[in-house]
Amino acid sequence: AVWLLFKSQKSKIKNQKWGTKEAGSRKQEAGSRKQAEAKRGAGSGNQVAGTALYGGAAVPAATPDRRLLLLSGVVVGLMCWQKTSAVVVAVGMGLWVLWRVFHQPKATWRAALVRYVVWWVLPALLVFSPFIVRNISEFGVPVFSTESYDAWVLEYQGTSSGDFENIYKIYTNEAGLPGTNGLPEPSWIKRWGYQRTITKISNQFGAVRDYLLPASAALGPLSGKGNLMGNLDNGSTDPRRWLMAGALLALVGALTVRRRQASLLALVVWSFAPYTIFLATYWHANEERYFVPLIPFGALLASAAIWAIHDALARVGGGRGRPLALVVAGTLLVLALQPGWVEARDKTSTAPGSLVADWQADIAAFEWLRDNTPPASVVMTRVPWQLNFHAERPAVMNPNTRDLTTLLQIARYYNARYLLVNAITNNKDEAAIALGDLLRGRETANFKQVASFPAPKNRTLYIYEFPSDYNDVPALEIMGVDDGTR
Repeated sequence: AVWLLFKSQKSKIKNQKWGTKEAGSRKQEAGSRKQAEAKRGAGSGNQVAGTALYGGAAVPAATPDRRLLLLSGVVVGLMCWQKTSAVVVAVGMGLWVLWRVFHQPKATWRAALVRYVVWWVLPALLVFSPFIVRNISEFGVPVFSTESYDAWVLEYQGTSSGDFENIYKIYTNEAGLPGTNGLPEPSWIKRWGYQRTITKISNQFGAVRDYLLPASAALGPLSGKGNLMGNLDNGSTDPRRWLMAGALLALVGALTVRRRQASLLALVVWSFAPYTIFLATYWHANEERYFVPLIPFGALLASAAIWAIHDALARVGGGRGRPLALVVAGTLLVLALQPGWVEARDKTSTAPGSLVADWQADIAAFEWLRDNTPPASVVMTRVPWQLNFHAERPAVMNPNTRDLTTLLQIARYYNARYLLVNAITNNKDEAAIALGDLLRGRETANFKQVASFPAPKNRTLYIYEFPSDYNDVPALEIMGVDDGTR
């Protein structure tokens, strides 16, 4: 979406290349144009109005390509479907568009704004509109996410893993549930205290720095770890892991971009700056997956730096440095790609102890549910996302409560018929107390074990069937909605 929006801006005047000859030609054309304008006298005003300042130089105002704008708008809508937080990226792109529009001549900016609205904004909204309509119908708001509650718990207390268990606690006290007098909301910042809030936000911006910037004493407090294009995780000392040539080259590329490249870089910054601020202040930024969209742009910057180094070396001695230039460029390319190769190898290895090997028992359990339960069977588990994908069954989160009766009430409310425990993301904290015997494979409280799957590292997955009557626990009636069993 970002690349298409950028490409749509290309001026139709064919003199925007960067070579020395083109630059000289551009100066000659500019001089000829000025002479022609002087001869036209009063009529020169319209021609002058066709020049807009952008990137520090006067360039003819470009008419955006409607086809590319339309395609970019469609991709923006799909992007927002894929992950709702992409709406913030779209807002950043829109800010860049407004900046472009209002730097155009007064005689053309209104027409340009209309063109963007018709060919970019409206297509994006039309593609995204079914999602918005559905949310308004179901939840009364255009964009709904449980993360609007999670945001006021995560990263404010304990470790990140501890926080993730906390968001699965029971917060509502409706229907006699043991909640905490309401769901998490913005006023909880006062509960944590401003110092803890400031620390949380500071830590998130520090995580962004560690992802994007390389480690270098020259960067001072901005020195990071280059994790997004390298691999400095867990303090590894393996040179193939900590070497961050990709991040260093991307930084060099960013600092030495030419004007047209700088225009693309400006769009990327406009697009992802609001998104980064949103993650660091409202949500949390310390997960690399949120910044994966930046990898292609980092790779482009690194490639530009490698090519510039190659060209500089190739010019040494009147072209005699070309062999050395090729060797250096190839070496830098391998160093930049090496951390990714290591990461791919680790994640695709099937050796004992590997991530793939650890997941096999979980996948077998999911497939058993798919093959041996009715399609509408609801399963309660700590990994509802993975189970829903592999088992093709509705799944609900195992609540983080120490009271088995409360767990049964919630299971009854959602009509959960099966319980899966000891998944690769295991039940921890208070849930481990409520499920104590079940985690060890012992039938209790009328739960019936229907399958088990041995896994590496002394882990066994168990699948239980809930008691048919949920042990006659009181039915919940939340927000006036009965659990459907009456």
